[in-house]
Amino acid sequence: MLTSSLWFKIFVELFLLLLFALTMRIKREKPVSIFGYIIAVLIARDILFSLFNLGYIISISEFIVISLYLLWLRSYTGKKNSDRFYLLFNILFLGALIANTYFRIVNLPSYMLNLVLIADIIYLAICLGLVSEYNTEKSEIILKSRNTIITVFALFSLLTLLFGYENRMIQFIVIPAYYFIHAYILSLYIMLFYSEKEETISFLSSNLESMFDFMKNFGNALTNKINLEEILHIIVSSAVNNIGADAGTILMLDEYEDKLNVRATQGLYPPLYEVPKVIKVKASSVKRYFSDTPITIGQTILGEAVKTGKPIFIRNSSEDERMQYNTGNDILYISSVIVVPLIVSGRILGVLSTVKRIENQYFNERDVEHLKTFADAASVTIDNLYTYMEVLEKREIEQDVDTAAEIQQKLLPAEFPEIQNVTLAAFNHPAKGVSGDYFDMIKFDNDRIGLFICDVAGKGVSAALVMVMIRTILRLIVAAKHDPATILTWINRGITGSISTDHFATLSFLTYNRRKQEAVYSNAAHLPMLVFKNSENRFIQVDTPGLPIGVENTTKYAQRRFKLNANDLVILYTDGIIETMDVNGNQYSLQSLTGIIQEHKDLPAQEIADKIKSELKAFADKTKQHDDQTLILMKIG
Repeated sequence: MLTSSLWFKIFVELFLLLLFALTMRIKREKPVSIFGYIIAVLIARDILFSLFNLGYIISISEFIVISLYLLWLRSYTGKKNSDRFYLLFNILFLGALIANTYFRIVNLPSYMLNLVLIADIIYLAICLGLVSEYNTEKSEIILKSRNTIITVFALFSLLTLLFGYENRMIQFIVIPAYYFIHAYILSLYIMLFYSEKEETISFLSSNLESMFDFMKNFGNALTNKINLEEILHIIVSSAVNNIGADAGTILMLDEYEDKLNVRATQGLYPPLYEVPKVIKVKASSVKRYFSDTPITIGQTILGEAVKTGKPIFIRNSSEDERMQYNTGNDILYISSVIVVPLIVSGRILGVLSTVKRIENQYFNERDVEHLKTFADAASVTIDNLYTYMEVLEKREIEQDVDTAAEIQQKLLPAEFPEIQNVTLAAFNHPAKGVSGDYFDMIKFDNDRIGLFICDVAGKGVSAALVMVMIRTILRLIVAAKHDPATILTWINRGITGSISTDHFATLSFLTYNRRKQEAVYSNAAHLPMLVFKNSENRFIQVDTPGLPIGVENTTKYAQRRFKLNANDLVILYTDGIIETMDVNGNQYSLQSLTGIIQEHKDLPAQEIADKIKSELKAFADKTKQHDDQTLILMKIG
């Protein structure tokens, strides 16, 4: 009887081996390979029991098979602390069983063996029952097979307890039926493989369709106008819709500050950091707070993805401490999140992220792969768009500079004020189309006039913007009752903190009262004013101490009063005049400036200014100048 039953069981086991080999051929992974050990244990058990008829062989084999099933389960769920007690308990019992069989040291009742096996099955059943799709990835196999595993193990133990292992029914019916669970699970793996292939095909088809829709929307956006914000919104909107997310966002990297700035969002994407309680009251406040708060590289999982250059997938936010601010029962709640860096040729542009916000709804690996594919295409699109916009920007900058220069010239005095016994002249020549120099002439009344000259550090459009700010403040505060030192102090307070220290400015302000023949002068680190005293036929330099505008908010400026007589000349100028270069690298110099003024001192103010301008042009010839040239000249009649 035993011999025939042995051959029958071996035949069934060979079928299991064949099924195992087929499964391994299509799905090589650790959970499948464990079944090879299970089948080996079963074959060894049947052969050894047939040869030696030792009952504890059955007990040991059952313990090993149950342990292998537990190992199979843990390949999905990860190790648990309770497994240590399970192993320790069974090792101690098996040791006692062997001691009882050979040495009679421990006298174990016969029913103890079955009780221990039942306890093992109960432990395995509990572990299987704790698995759900929410706490275990790739849990389909476990969820489909756990009822069968628990039922077959329990029936096998119960029937062998009632009828004994050698019973003919046990040998020919129960044991082959017991082997059914292994065949059933292996067949599930095979079916899962083909199911995954179908899902992959469906996934790729869905990817193609979503990418086609994205490119179609992208193309439509380009036909209207190139708008980066609109393109980014199309990207994040397409990503959210195609993976069934509740919200999404794109943050772009600021290369100069190592921060991520929110550039586009779809839905309510909660901040992944602590938010003040007052912000949580309204969804609009949360959206605004998130959009206005840059994220430092390395902070939150968004900054972490940029720092490492690797995607981050948190299936269940409640199980990850990095999501500590998003697991409470409030408006910041997130159940699942995917973050994918936007990378082109090793260069990180930013991150694309999507979230699910409904409890017990989670992303899966398919969603991650879908978003990664989408992010790759989006990265190339954004990079190409950047390149294209840079080309357009260079062309537009040239046009903008010309327009800005034209506008700036209109900000300079078109006509000079007329004051009895005073003649005025001035010129401004930008070095780069847009000047960082500025001058102004302001008539207070029939007797008083103000002359203002300014030189902003730096060149081009940025310097011109600072110049416009200074002009605006000057025009708002200047008045006859305010002296030059007060005007400079107020301008400094208005500018400091609004501009970077790289764009400070030097200023000079002179007021002249023709009735008193008195001039009042204040200087903010500009070149000293030149005054040609005609009666003495010599130049004097007038200066006052003071820091440049925009450096220190509390700076107070000094001023000087002096008399001007008939035919005296006042010259305000920027350093671009005396630092004009010739072809040999020589500077025009202050000496040359005073020389030509003294030579033509008897001419009207405008003609003296024209002589200076002509000489500068002849001196420089075709040499490209590095600084703006500005000069104001006032002659007392």
